[in-house]
Amino acid sequence: DPQTRTAKVRFEVKNPQEKLKPGMYANVNLTIPLGTRLAIPRDAVLKTGERQIVFIHHGGGTLEWRNVKLGVQAGDWVEVLEGVKAEDHVVTSANFLIDSESQLKSAVRGMAGMKH
Repeated sequence: DPQTRTAKVRFEVKNPQEKLKPGMYANVNLTIPLGTRLAIPRDAVLKTGERQIVFIHHGGGTLEWRNVKLGVQAGDWVEVLEGVKAEDHVVTSANFLIDSESQLKSAVRGMAGMKH
């Protein structure tokens, strides 16, 4: 339940002194080793219809866009499964400006054939 941040689960536990009784509630901490994952800020990802892209900064004002395949999201971070390497410099801010500019250029190109 996302509102209460609770879930019903079934565990098999040893209970030799029978301290646990049916219907009791418990707070449980699960530790799941996920290993090292590549994650970027969620705001670095531009969603363009069917694709999700990020911009890589190569220095000297050069940007390259790449399609990415995303995994698990945790808070403001999202796992990158494909499309970005650990050594890449991902643009993490001002993506709204890049997105707005690309939409404007697309609209202007579409108007090029129109007669006034």
